[in-house]
Amino acid sequence: MRINFSILLSLLISLPMYSQEDKTSVTSINHWLYSGQVEVKMPVSNNNKDVNGKTFNLKRLLKFDQVDVPKFRPEANELATFSGQNWNLISADEEGMLKLSGSKSSLSYFVSYIEVNRFTKARLKIESSAMFEVYVNGKAVGGIYSAKDDELSKFSKDLTFEKQNYAVVLKVLTEKENELAIKATLEFSEPYAEGNLTLTTSPKHFMDITHVLEGPRVNNVQVSADGLYYFVTYSEITAPEGKTKNWIEFYELKTNKLVSFYKDPKFRNIHWLPSGHKYSYRSGNSFFVADPATQNHELLGENIKGNYQWAPNEEFIIYSVSEDGPEKNKLAQKVENMQDRWPWWRSRSFLFKYELETGLVQRLTFGNLTTNLHDISPDSKKIIYNESRITNLERPYENQSLYELNLETMELDTIWVKQLPGYVSYSPDGTQLLVTGSPALFGEVGINLKEHNIANDYEVEAYIYNLNDGKVKSLTYDFDPSIESVYWKDANTIYFDVEEKSYSNLYKYDIKKSAFELIETNQDMLSSIDFSKQSYYAGYTSQGINSSNKAYILNLKKNESTLVADPEKEFFADVEFGEIKDCVYTTKKGVEVDGFVYYPPNFNPEKKYPVIVYYYGGTSPINRNFRGRYPKELYTAHGYIVYVVNPSGATGYGQDFAAAHVNNWGETVADEIIEATQHFAQTHSYVNADKIGCMGASYGGFMTMLLMTKTDVFATGIAHAGISSISSYWGEGYWGYQYSSVASANSFPWNNKKLYVDQSPLFNADKQVNSILLLHGGSDTNVPVGESIQQFAALRLLGKEVEFVQIPGEDHWILDYKKRIAWQKTIAAWFDRELKDEPEWWEDLYPDTNLK
Repeated sequence: MRINFSILLSLLISLPMYSQEDKTSVTSINHWLYSGQVEVKMPVSNNNKDVNGKTFNLKRLLKFDQVDVPKFRPEANELATFSGQNWNLISADEEGMLKLSGSKSSLSYFVSYIEVNRFTKARLKIESSAMFEVYVNGKAVGGIYSAKDDELSKFSKDLTFEKQNYAVVLKVLTEKENELAIKATLEFSEPYAEGNLTLTTSPKHFMDITHVLEGPRVNNVQVSADGLYYFVTYSEITAPEGKTKNWIEFYELKTNKLVSFYKDPKFRNIHWLPSGHKYSYRSGNSFFVADPATQNHELLGENIKGNYQWAPNEEFIIYSVSEDGPEKNKLAQKVENMQDRWPWWRSRSFLFKYELETGLVQRLTFGNLTTNLHDISPDSKKIIYNESRITNLERPYENQSLYELNLETMELDTIWVKQLPGYVSYSPDGTQLLVTGSPALFGEVGINLKEHNIANDYEVEAYIYNLNDGKVKSLTYDFDPSIESVYWKDANTIYFDVEEKSYSNLYKYDIKKSAFELIETNQDMLSSIDFSKQSYYAGYTSQGINSSNKAYILNLKKNESTLVADPEKEFFADVEFGEIKDCVYTTKKGVEVDGFVYYPPNFNPEKKYPVIVYYYGGTSPINRNFRGRYPKELYTAHGYIVYVVNPSGATGYGQDFAAAHVNNWGETVADEIIEATQHFAQTHSYVNADKIGCMGASYGGFMTMLLMTKTDVFATGIAHAGISSISSYWGEGYWGYQYSSVASANSFPWNNKKLYVDQSPLFNADKQVNSILLLHGGSDTNVPVGESIQQFAALRLLGKEVEFVQIPGEDHWILDYKKRIAWQKTIAAWFDRELKDEPEWWEDLYPDTNLK
């Protein structure tokens, strides 16, 4: 039976009630969304005892999951499918009491939302004439499991609220046909106050940590060689343990009809075959081929390890096997070279050929050097592979020799020896190679510098190498974007996935015209792309600056894209984002510093806002990706303006701009960040110039440490995995001296003390004015945790304001689900303490001890 209620027009929250004795304030939850009542019945034989000696009583009926409560986020007038009724807005009386007619053996749900503006604690109190269970954001927090006949049952629970939107759900079970009465309040004690939150019946909310870590994700989309089918791969991290589940869906391309679905598949390394529409995969070390049309799976071979590549004629695959090297002495270990510190370095990988018809396995490479496959020739007769050698006397301290192997005769031709590393693939006719690598890969051929002497090797260029005469042509000499990946489609067409300033774009290159054409990919960041071998289709994923990853099919003839998967559409349906604007600043020296600004949702230009300034790590720019490890959208949801700057040295802006990274280590970059920040604060009245923070990771962490010693513009800084001493990082980090071969080209602690000492934050620690938080994974091998430890020691001895938080067991990236949550909370709580004068969250996470 559907019950009709009069809807109050006003949604104003009742005024809080104060108690002078205990200095508490109370707010009533007066407005709810009501599902209507659903008749529920006990199972048959409910009075019989189960194997554990228990009957099925009313408490078990209440706790039984009739519907998926964790997913409840309804809005007014939306259909509640389980009840067949709309979610109706109902309101309490003047005393905060809901009064409804109750039906015998009926279940109903009440939903209200709490929009929390800052960290707070409160006691939730509920009085009810019926049994009920309480959920907060999908988690059961308790309830009353036996109703009283003549009085209201009382429930209370102390809750901690972080800044986000909470759905409070009451699941109510009535036994008799009498009046149902419910009253709910939130009680606050000092230092917390009712003004820290807003009560609402709207599910609209801002981004929170759940949206950063959870939700279904589309990973990639690939089209079969004949263009008839495509598959999409997905993954999802689920609370509370943070486990990842994966699945794959296969579709007909023309109809978008689902033809097969695999949940949590055990197979890996999925590839379409070079022709037709069959696909292959590995399950363990077994190798299979399957057809999406028939869904038949055929075992082709055993003991196929690692990744593999199909020969164009489909007669064989080439795969790689890793073989263990000599074990280290467990008592005393002699380190052979810098790479010998890497646990995996002594292992070597070699290439094998597996013939499909005979099942014959042929070993192709051997020796003391790892061999890596680059490509198989279009006629399937040859392969190109490389060997890498360590060299201690010439940067980048590792060189590459490239070989072409004739698979029929096993004759070996050398393409080049001991050269800078590059990646190559065959032209469609097999006579040329498409090569990507450093501007200096072929000497002066690719270098286009006007202001600097040494190119940034991380700015990737593209070349065509003629196998007949060894001549090289640079394709990107006057093309500023940095190359991410390439695909030579036909005799006259090459596709380039590029890093272009803060964007990731797709270009089509016409070989005859030597011309680039930008291909529209719908969003700011091309995440992945895969080209069909024979048809003119490609599958790609892309994301926007405020939009999650989506999957598309691209018609290469028409340059038109079709959306085929948007799994997070519902996940973000109720999330409200702020505006994002470009903000390019030209310094006094004429350097154009690219940037963009994230504004909080419900931004009010009449208010003053704290600001977080965020900048690149390493030499890669901060791009317009969605979420990421430092989700700008999450920080704006917490009430901050986020100003992103990409100063000199970033790749994707041209060779000269990238080359500014070399031998600089913040000398000019710090000045650019400071100058751009000051200009931003001076020209935007809504910026609270006294509450500007900065943050960065890795090289960006180094920049935070350095900036805090150069200026008082920043009230605080957060340095994640920062480098405090350039010389110790150079020698100790797993890749320190190799990265420094680019960032500090030809400079060493013994010949450039100005760089290694004067630019190191550790040697400037006494100049730090304002506070800093040091974050570091306890098992970081890239930037060892000692970089933060020694900066922490220096600042503590100097009496500076510093805190240091280690994340145990984590490397350079914080990957563990629960630790990522703790890490993000630490960042938010620190900025709240330093930029909002709200210390409660930090103090709750890290309470004072007597250990000092």
